[in-house]
Amino acid sequence: MNIRNIFSQGPCSRALFTPLIIFLLATALWSLPSNVHAQPPQYTVTVLGSLGGSSGSEAAAVNASGQVVGFSFTAGNAADDAVVWNGTTPTVLGSLGGNSGASAINSSGQVAGYSTASGGAQDAVV
Repeated sequence: MNIRNIFSQGPCSRALFTPLIIFLLATALWSLPSNVHAQPPQYTVTVLGSLGGSSGSEAAAVNASGQVVGFSFTAGNAADDAVVWNGTTPTVLGSLGGNSGASAINSSGQVAGYSTASGGAQDAVV
């Protein structure tokens, strides 16, 4: 029996054939993968640490190598210093005598930021 024969045998055969087609289509659609139940992305939070200040530290940028730049307060919150973290190890980048902070890092590890001189003037630094 082929499809032409089913439809040519009258309304009774068509009445049986239509629910079968609907059932097959529903089963096929049900088995398709769905993004409705996709799992949300998973992230890991890493505490970078600080230079000992109670006001903590702040990350501003990260490059593809995972180096993170920002600033951290020193012990006693005496100053905030530009820092680059490799993993959780902070390295102080220095200043012009006052506070400093790093705001960007490229794929070569070059850092851009700011530094204030002891007199209070602020300059862009690389």
